[in-house]
Amino acid sequence: MLEISNKDAKRVAGLLAGPDGGIVDLRNNDEKSVVTLGAYPVGGGVLVFNNRDARPVAGLKTGPDGGQLGIFNKDGKAAATLLAGPDGGVLGIFNKDQKRGADLRAGVGGGQFSLLAPDGRMLFHAPQLEVTAWMPSLKTHKRATQGPSR
Repeated sequence: MLEISNKDAKRVAGLLAGPDGGIVDLRNNDEKSVVTLGAYPVGGGVLVFNNRDARPVAGLKTGPDGGQLGIFNKDGKAAATLLAGPDGGVLGIFNKDQKRGADLRAGVGGGQFSLLAPDGRMLFHAPQLEVTAWMPSLKTHKRATQGPSR
């Protein structure tokens, strides 16, 4: 591991080997990670931007079917995701508890729009097709945004 410190001996950057490849970690003057760039388990890359408290607010990563973009609230919980799914693009919007509230997708059968109640019940779906949605796993996101340990 290579660490870079400022004139006050605070760690502001690091280059290290992680379980899936290299990781670059940039930190603020409080030594909290604010940007992480690294190799991701599926063989691609991940770029995560954190707030001053080291909670993720945005991330871009490779997924099994292409790119994935996530936007998160100040507590690091997913608010929206945009990703390449197996049959096309998917936009997911989540509530403060990370429960899916709406999604918009395009695929082989055309476009679909869904609204869900907080308890997960389908409120509206157009067109009226059977929903076989593919949404990213928040557990996978959490692993990618934790950054290197100190």
